[in-house]
Amino acid sequence: MSVYHQMGHDSENLLFAEGLELYRGAILSPINYEETRIASQIQRGRQVGNFETIFDPQLYYPRTERGVLREWTYFPADFDTADTGSQQWWNGICQRLRATCVRLAPSAACSPAIVPNTYSDDYYSALVQVGNGFTALLDGTGVEAVQTVVASYAELSNPTRVRTIASIVSQSGAGRVFLVLTGDTEPRRELTNTEQMKGAMKLISLLEGAALPVIVGFCSSDLVLWKAAGASY
Repeated sequence: MSVYHQMGHDSENLLFAEGLELYRGAILSPINYEETRIASQIQRGRQVGNFETIFDPQLYYPRTERGVLREWTYFPADFDTADTGSQQWWNGICQRLRATCVRLAPSAACSPAIVPNTYSDDYYSALVQVGNGFTALLDGTGVEAVQTVVASYAELSNPTRVRTIASIVSQSGAGRVFLVLTGDTEPRRELTNTEQMKGAMKLISLLEGAALPVIVGFCSSDLVLWKAAGASY
């Protein structure tokens, strides 16, 4: 099955419940679980055949949605004051995140990323640069690197912009993309903007066409659209 369980608060009981045991794997959540709990989830996943565990560092909104993130050693203590445009700062996060991945040994790990103030070309280039550096750091560890891509629905309503984003992201050296789509739709409400949905589908199609299989994160009933667009997971 090409569906992952996106771990939420106290959702461990859903991982291997009857009827749900055919999940391909789980996207692990350090916001909701401390390291010992996630280590246990990974260990349990190893006991279920081809079950894949993907560690997502979840730095998207660390100023407002931290949960237990501060307890993780890769979380930057200076996040509120740091220059998030500094490649050196990101290198430090990637080094600490690598150490976390070596300890936990998940099947794969997503490159770190934040939600920016502006979704510029420079932002996407920096995402790919961080992702490529993280991919190199994980080489030889047995943990696969996955390129995180954060995209805004509002921006994706522009077809030209969609093609530009896909072109930049296609320079990733990772084997797969973890796509996080952001917008102003309230949680548990259906998407309604047709142009934005079409743009997201086009981005998925372009990335898949560039031999970058896409995992779309945080899905609801919209997963039908993403699968129709060709998303692998």
